[in-house]
Amino acid sequence: MTAMELQWRLIPMKAAHLDQVVALEQVCFARPWSKGAFRSELTLPHSSSHIAKTTRCLESGSIIAYVCTQRILDELTILKIAVSAGWRSLGVGTAILRRIMGAAHQTGAKTVSLEVRPSNAGAVSFYRRLGLEVIGRRPGYYPETGEDALIMGKSLEGEST
Repeated sequence: MTAMELQWRLIPMKAAHLDQVVALEQVCFARPWSKGAFRSELTLPHSSSHIAKTTRCLESGSIIAYVCTQRILDELTILKIAVSAGWRSLGVGTAILRRIMGAAHQTGAKTVSLEVRPSNAGAVSFYRRLGLEVIGRRPGYYPETGEDALIMGKSLEGEST
């Protein structure tokens, strides 16, 4: 664990967190999920959602990041990840995804995948640094622009928590 990771903690997302999660979502995504979409994810047995909060203010502080995943059999899908602007480029997103992927591998997941806009070069580069590669494409995936989605994935062999 790095010194930066000692400043925040990853905890399960709860309904009480949704207003802050949606506020961060609206800043980070062109087509944000609604509060209802996040609430629905919290109820699905194959979904897992977490938030990162600073350790100084776990009860009352702001959410600095969140991640939503689904696990179907031995496949982990990353649905959403967002990091607050002030916490970007500090390793928070990397640490969160490494923890999530390591924990999934420890419980039997064999692969991880996600969709990302090809135009989001920063995100594509970020996922490549985590070992994900383009494994496919979904034509016209983003309806507001008609942009395709890149499907990125990797094997979780060798991942640890």
